[in-house]
Amino acid sequence: MNNENIKRTSEFRIEIGTNFKDDKRDITIIDKRKIKDKNGRKYKYYKYKCNKCGFDGGKHWNIKDKKYKNELWALESNFKKGHGCSCCGGNDIVVEDINSIITTAPWMIPIINNEEFCKTHTHSSHDKIYPTCSYCGRVKDKSMPINIIYKNKTINCICTDYISYPNKFMTEFLKQLHIEFEAEYNPKWCKYKFKDKIKTGRYDFYFKLNNKQYIIEMDGSFHNQYNNRNNQTAEESKFIDDEKDRLALEYNIEVIRIDCDYGNINDRFEYIKNNILQNDKLNKLFNFTNINWDKVEKFALSNLVKVACDYKRNNPEMTTTQIGEFMGGYNSSTVCNWLKQGNGIWCEYNPKEESRKSAFKQGKSNGKNVEIFKDNISLGVFASTQDLARKSEKIFGIKLSQTCISEVCLEKAKQHKGYTFKYV
Repeated sequence: MNNENIKRTSEFRIEIGTNFKDDKRDITIIDKRKIKDKNGRKYKYYKYKCNKCGFDGGKHWNIKDKKYKNELWALESNFKKGHGCSCCGGNDIVVEDINSIITTAPWMIPIINNEEFCKTHTHSSHDKIYPTCSYCGRVKDKSMPINIIYKNKTINCICTDYISYPNKFMTEFLKQLHIEFEAEYNPKWCKYKFKDKIKTGRYDFYFKLNNKQYIIEMDGSFHNQYNNRNNQTAEESKFIDDEKDRLALEYNIEVIRIDCDYGNINDRFEYIKNNILQNDKLNKLFNFTNINWDKVEKFALSNLVKVACDYKRNNPEMTTTQIGEFMGGYNSSTVCNWLKQGNGIWCEYNPKEESRKSAFKQGKSNGKNVEIFKDNISLGVFASTQDLARKSEKIFGIKLSQTCISEVCLEKAKQHKGYTFKYV
């Protein structure tokens, strides 16, 4: 209903059932009454139902008064001025099952560690708290605004894995596509001259598919603005990106860049997800039908230090290489750093002892012949798991993982990419 159509009478100007709908609101008047102020003057008030969020004028927390109220009545003049729903159209009230932290951002509950606070605040609140790390339990000694925690999806605890939200997003995405990939890809040929120095570049993800090579780069905000962490301008970042693209092209590798610069957008998950879904190159390569996006977001919000430590605690004999592969392609040195970081908190890890065990296991597995089978039919015997993994793509048209071959031989896994193996 347009404002100019409101009846101008000495009585109520708006009838029950009137709908106000525009770009900012979609509300229907469901009741009206006159209410006296403290001086005895009567004013015309209305109760409404929001057709967007479902709020019906019932119980809510009033942010200004800091009190629970059973009903919400709005002045007639508010509707004339274009005011919308106080629940989803502003930051005036909190309704637990509509816009509270408990409903819209439950992952923040252990960080805030105060259930009543979560019931009476939205994730866009500017109120500050001393957040608790939901992984290691540390309480930060510096307060942080709720909206900043929600936007960044982290409190930057010292137990952080230092892997960005977009990169963890892509890790789980590729895992669900059953793609064997390498994260933090650091080829020897990626060297370029920058500020009169030779720099070594690194790519976010590398994989092969149908005999072609691909690189995926998750481009965050520092690609488009000054990066104070390394004193690098947007122009310099673009130069580096261009050089990395040029070098990849020289090695016949196609680069796919995903825009992850969500800026001030609160829902960065939807922003990155939509940019992946709308990427023409990815659409030609993959079918996204079976992607579990809830699982993608959960992994993107996870702490990979704890994930790695959980693997190690539950599987003490696993090497850092094996853990890295199970986590989706992270290299051994990265996993080693994570285990050192979580040692004594989430797992027990002795780098020297693990290095000795890994060397022994590697030597043991390399020294045994291994036989490969497809549908219980032997396809040949190779000198070692390493030898089979190295020759697999040329002979069988598929790249096999040495670690996964060993897992099958040791009866820790049933098969690898449709093949079975045994030591002979």
